Amino acid sequence: MLPSWSASAEHLFRRSVAVRAIGAVADPGDPMNPDATNIFSQALAKLEIVSQRMQSPLAIVGGLAGIYYRSRVTTLDIDIVVAVERLDDFLRECVAEGMEIQRRSDSGWHTVVFRSGQETVAIHVVPEGGNSPRDPEYAPPTPSPAELGVTSGLGYASFAGWVMLKLVANRDKDRYHLIEALKYASEAQAAEVVVKLRPLDASYLREFQRLFQAAQDENQEDW
Repeated sequence: MLPSWSASAEHLFRRSVAVRAIGAVADPGDPMNPDATNIFSQALAKLEIVSQRMQSPLAIVGGLAGIYYRSRVTTLDIDIVVAVERLDDFLRECVAEGMEIQRRSDSGWHTVVFRSGQETVAIHVVPEGGNSPRDPEYAPPTPSPAELGVTSGLGYASFAGWVMLKLVANRDKDRYHLIEALKYASEAQAAEVVVKLRPLDASYLREFQRLFQAAQDENQEDW
Protein backbone atom coordinates (compact mmCIF):
# COMPACT_ATOMS: atom_id res chain seq x y z
CA MET A 1 0.00 0.00 0.00
CA LEU A 2 1.33 3.41 -0.93
CA PRO A 3 1.71 5.92 1.91
CA SER A 4 -0.87 8.69 2.11
CA TRP A 5 0.03 12.10 0.76
CA SER A 6 0.02 13.45 4.31
CA ALA A 7 2.43 10.75 5.47
CA SER A 8 4.70 11.40 2.49
CA ALA A 9 4.64 15.13 3.20
CA GLU A 10 5.56 14.47 6.82
CA HIS A 11 8.59 12.42 5.76
CA LEU A 12 9.71 15.13 3.33
CA PHE A 13 9.24 17.81 5.98
CA ARG A 14 11.22 15.80 8.51
CA ARG A 15 14.04 15.32 6.03
CA SER A 16 14.23 19.03 5.24
CA VAL A 17 14.24 19.88 8.94
CA ALA A 18 16.92 17.29 9.67
CA VAL A 19 19.10 18.58 6.82
CA ARG A 20 18.88 22.12 8.17
CA ALA A 21 19.72 20.85 11.65
CA ILE A 22 23.06 19.35 10.60
CA GLY A 23 24.95 22.58 11.23
CA ALA A 24 23.48 22.94 14.68
CA VAL A 25 26.09 20.65 16.25
CA ALA A 26 28.84 23.13 15.43
CA ASP A 27 27.10 25.96 17.29
CA PRO A 28 23.77 24.81 18.68
CA GLY A 29 23.29 27.78 20.96
CA ASP A 30 23.67 30.57 18.42
CA PRO A 31 20.38 32.54 18.60
CA MET A 32 21.14 34.08 15.20
CA ASN A 33 21.21 30.67 13.59
CA PRO A 34 17.90 30.27 11.69
CA ASP A 35 18.13 26.51 12.18
CA ALA A 36 17.88 27.03 15.95
CA THR A 37 14.09 27.21 15.56
CA ASN A 38 13.51 23.77 14.05
CA ILE A 39 12.73 20.74 16.15
CA PHE A 40 15.87 18.77 15.28
CA SER A 41 18.18 21.70 15.97
CA GLN A 42 16.51 22.34 19.31
CA ALA A 43 16.86 18.68 20.26
CA LEU A 44 20.53 18.68 19.25
CA ALA A 45 21.13 21.81 21.28
CA LYS A 46 19.63 20.09 24.32
CA LEU A 47 21.78 17.01 23.74
CA GLU A 48 24.89 19.20 23.58
CA ILE A 49 23.96 20.62 26.98
CA VAL A 50 23.34 17.10 28.31
CA SER A 51 26.77 16.02 27.08
CA GLN A 52 28.46 18.98 28.74
CA ARG A 53 26.63 18.38 32.03
CA MET A 54 27.62 14.71 31.92
CA GLN A 55 31.17 15.59 30.86
CA SER A 56 30.89 12.62 28.52
CA PRO A 57 30.77 12.52 24.69
CA LEU A 58 27.67 11.55 22.73
CA ALA A 59 27.95 10.22 19.16
CA ILE A 60 25.20 10.78 16.59
CA VAL A 61 24.59 7.71 14.42
CA GLY A 62 21.63 6.40 12.42
CA GLY A 63 19.77 8.33 9.75
CA LEU A 64 20.80 11.79 10.93
CA ALA A 65 24.48 10.86 10.59
CA GLY A 66 23.61 9.43 7.18
CA ILE A 67 22.26 12.81 6.09
CA TYR A 68 25.44 14.39 7.42
CA TYR A 69 27.37 12.05 5.12
CA ARG A 70 25.16 13.12 2.19
CA SER A 71 22.70 10.23 2.09
CA ARG A 72 19.49 11.41 0.47
CA VAL A 73 17.31 9.82 3.10
CA THR A 74 14.62 10.74 5.58
CA THR A 75 14.85 10.43 9.33
CA LEU A 76 12.19 10.88 11.96
CA ASP A 77 14.37 10.53 15.07
CA ILE A 78 17.87 10.84 16.52
CA ASP A 79 20.11 7.90 17.44
CA ILE A 80 22.80 8.53 20.06
CA VAL A 81 25.60 6.26 21.26
CA VAL A 82 26.14 6.69 25.00
CA ALA A 83 29.00 5.29 27.10
CA VAL A 84 27.72 2.26 28.99
CA GLU A 85 28.79 3.57 32.40
CA ARG A 86 26.97 6.87 31.79
CA LEU A 87 23.52 5.61 30.77
CA ASP A 88 21.85 6.58 34.05
CA ASP A 89 23.56 9.97 33.96
CA PHE A 90 22.25 10.51 30.43
CA LEU A 91 18.67 9.86 31.47
CA ARG A 92 18.98 12.04 34.55
CA GLU A 93 20.41 14.99 32.61
CA CYS A 94 17.82 14.62 29.85
CA VAL A 95 15.05 14.89 32.42
CA ALA A 96 16.81 17.90 33.97
CA GLU A 97 16.71 19.52 30.52
CA GLY A 98 12.97 18.98 30.21
CA MET A 99 12.92 15.82 28.11
CA GLU A 100 10.69 12.85 28.83
CA ILE A 101 11.71 9.23 29.26
CA GLN A 102 9.45 7.27 26.93
CA ARG A 103 11.02 3.86 27.49
CA ARG A 104 13.51 2.36 29.90
CA SER A 105 15.32 -0.79 28.85
CA ASP A 106 17.18 -3.22 31.08
CA SER A 107 19.75 -3.54 28.28
CA GLY A 108 20.20 0.23 27.91
CA TRP A 109 18.24 0.83 24.70
CA HIS A 110 16.29 3.72 26.20
CA THR A 111 14.09 6.21 24.35
CA VAL A 112 13.81 9.86 25.34
CA VAL A 113 11.42 12.38 23.79
CA PHE A 114 12.18 16.04 23.15
CA ARG A 115 9.05 18.16 22.89
CA SER A 116 8.66 21.68 21.52
CA GLY A 117 5.11 22.93 21.24
CA GLN A 118 3.15 20.35 19.26
CA GLU A 119 6.27 18.76 17.77
CA THR A 120 8.29 15.89 19.18
CA VAL A 121 11.48 14.07 18.29
CA ALA A 122 12.35 10.65 19.69
CA ILE A 123 15.95 10.18 20.81
CA HIS A 124 17.00 6.53 20.83
CA VAL A 125 19.93 5.46 22.99
CA VAL A 126 22.38 3.00 21.44
CA PRO A 127 24.40 1.72 24.43
CA GLU A 128 28.12 1.17 24.12
CA GLY A 129 28.86 -2.55 24.14
CA GLY A 130 25.31 -3.45 23.20
CA ASN A 131 23.98 -5.69 20.45
CA SER A 132 20.54 -5.82 18.90
CA PRO A 133 18.62 -9.10 19.40
CA ARG A 134 18.66 -9.54 15.62
CA ASP A 135 22.47 -9.36 15.41
CA PRO A 136 24.31 -12.61 14.58
CA GLU A 137 26.68 -14.07 17.17
CA TYR A 138 29.73 -12.71 15.35
CA ALA A 139 28.44 -9.13 15.30
CA PRO A 140 30.77 -6.69 17.08
CA PRO A 141 29.37 -4.75 20.04
CA THR A 142 28.57 -1.06 19.62
CA PRO A 143 31.76 1.00 19.99
CA SER A 144 32.05 3.79 22.54
CA PRO A 145 31.56 7.41 21.43
CA ALA A 146 35.35 7.87 21.60
CA GLU A 147 35.90 4.81 19.41
CA LEU A 148 33.47 6.40 16.96
CA GLY A 149 35.62 9.53 16.86
CA VAL A 150 33.70 11.73 19.31
CA THR A 151 35.89 12.51 22.31
CA SER A 152 33.97 15.44 23.79
CA GLY A 153 30.57 17.06 23.48
CA LEU A 154 28.00 16.04 20.90
CA GLY A 155 29.29 15.03 17.48
CA TYR A 156 28.77 12.80 14.47
CA ALA A 157 30.29 9.33 14.44
CA SER A 158 33.22 8.96 12.06
CA PHE A 159 32.32 7.83 8.56
CA ALA A 160 34.01 4.46 9.08
CA GLY A 161 32.27 3.96 12.41
CA TRP A 162 28.89 4.90 10.97
CA VAL A 163 29.37 2.50 8.03
CA MET A 164 30.30 -0.32 10.39
CA LEU A 165 27.15 0.21 12.49
CA LYS A 166 24.98 0.26 9.36
CA LEU A 167 26.56 -2.95 8.09
CA VAL A 168 25.94 -4.62 11.43
CA ALA A 169 22.30 -3.44 11.48
CA ASN A 170 21.91 -5.01 8.01
CA ARG A 171 18.36 -3.89 7.20
CA ASP A 172 17.16 -2.86 3.75
CA LYS A 173 17.11 0.79 4.78
CA ASP A 174 20.66 0.51 6.15
CA ARG A 175 21.94 -0.79 2.83
CA TYR A 176 20.09 2.01 1.03
CA HIS A 177 21.60 4.62 3.36
CA LEU A 178 25.06 3.19 2.72
CA ILE A 179 24.77 3.17 -1.06
CA GLU A 180 23.58 6.77 -1.04
CA ALA A 181 26.47 7.90 1.18
CA LEU A 182 29.05 5.84 -0.70
CA LYS A 183 28.22 7.72 -3.90
CA TYR A 184 30.00 10.69 -2.33
CA ALA A 185 32.68 8.92 -0.29
CA SER A 186 36.30 9.78 -0.98
CA GLU A 187 39.02 7.17 -1.48
CA ALA A 188 40.40 8.08 1.94
CA GLN A 189 37.02 7.46 3.57
CA ALA A 190 36.64 4.12 1.80
CA ALA A 191 40.15 3.11 2.92
CA GLU A 192 39.29 4.00 6.53
CA VAL A 193 36.23 1.76 6.33
CA VAL A 194 38.31 -1.15 5.04
CA VAL A 195 40.75 -0.76 7.94
CA LYS A 196 37.81 -0.63 10.37
CA LEU A 197 36.23 -3.78 8.96
CA ARG A 198 39.30 -6.01 8.57
CA PRO A 199 39.35 -7.24 12.21
CA LEU A 200 35.65 -8.20 11.97
CA ASP A 201 33.93 -11.17 10.38
CA ALA A 202 34.83 -11.29 6.67
CA SER A 203 31.18 -10.98 5.65
CA TYR A 204 31.16 -7.27 6.60
CA LEU A 205 34.03 -6.39 4.30
CA ARG A 206 32.48 -8.39 1.47
CA GLU A 207 29.18 -6.59 1.90
CA PHE A 208 30.90 -3.20 2.03
CA GLN A 209 32.74 -3.97 -1.21
CA ARG A 210 29.47 -5.01 -2.84
CA LEU A 211 27.67 -1.85 -1.73
CA PHE A 212 30.61 0.35 -2.71
CA GLN A 213 30.56 -1.16 -6.20
CA ALA A 214 26.79 -0.65 -6.41
CA ALA A 215 27.26 3.00 -5.50
CA GLN A 216 29.92 3.43 -8.16
CA ASP A 217 27.69 1.74 -10.74
CA GLU A 218 24.84 4.09 -9.90
CA ASN A 219 27.18 7.06 -10.23
CA GLN A 220 28.13 5.92 -13.73
CA GLU A 221 24.46 5.45 -14.65
CA ASP A 222 23.75 9.03 -13.57
CA TRP A 223 26.26 10.20 -16.16
